[in-house]
Amino acid sequence: MNFLNYFLFVVVVVEIGTKNKLIEPVHALLANEQKFVQDRHNWRRSQLAGGQSQNKTGMMPTAKNIWTMKYDASLEASAQAWTNQCTMTHSGSPNGENVVNALSTCCDLWWAELVNSGAPSDLVLTSSNWYPTGHWSQMAWANTLKVGCGLAYCPNSTYKTHIFCQYSPPGNYMGQKIYEPGPVCSGCNVVNGQLQCQYGLCI
Repeated sequence: MNFLNYFLFVVVVVEIGTKNKLIEPVHALLANEQKFVQDRHNWRRSQLAGGQSQNKTGMMPTAKNIWTMKYDASLEASAQAWTNQCTMTHSGSPNGENVVNALSTCCDLWWAELVNSGAPSDLVLTSSNWYPTGHWSQMAWANTLKVGCGLAYCPNSTYKTHIFCQYSPPGNYMGQKIYEPGPVCSGCNVVNGQLQCQYGLCI
């Protein structure tokens, strides 16, 4: 069963209610911000695939089949529509950040779940290990190909900047592996005799 086909990245940790409806213009991500989201995800995924990601108890195994992720405008539009409601998020960061810093904080907080809580040794997601690492596991999910994020300023919220990201295909399926461990890119496609791999990620 899939629990997290979309995620709220930043700032409020509780739902405050209708008084927090957006009263300032939304801020759709600019081209450089979209690129930052894409690059930040792929940088983390590349580290993971190459065995360079720190687990709670050591280093994560290399990956056979983690795909390069691309930024998607349709996912952004869907995410933006939700973000405009100024309702809730999963994790917090300080007020007053600029957009790129907020995005960086979000991605880094999510990825930090790996160090703080660890990943299952068999890499199989279960209801017990999903809860403390579900944000990380969606960022790392091997077969997720696209990400899109919305951003809104919510001046009546405790935290002012809300960022919400959606993923496709969604990850976090119970009973499935987050990725397949093994030689880097060995699970990627081969086209005309060439392994379709770049920076440790399938392309």
